[in-house]
Amino acid sequence: DNFIISNKAFRMGSVSNVNQQVLLVASIGILFAILAILLFSNELEVMSLGYETATALGLSVTKYRVFFLLLAAILAGCAI
Repeated sequence: DNFIISNKAFRMGSVSNVNQQVLLVASIGILFAILAILLFSNELEVMSLGYETATALGLSVTKYRVFFLLLAAILAGCAI
């Protein structure tokens, strides 16, 4: 019964059941993703020029698309 109430409160946006261990895990994931985005910001900028231009400049667009998609998934997972 308490689990149902807790689950409903979480879905409504309550964070009353979040403890430091959960925050630590989420913080590590967020910091990892931010560092990776900062380290690969040049590649991300080249990708913003478009597929053909980025490929012509020697960037493996498919590899970086998957990489940045995984980073987005990590950030989304840590936000929940």
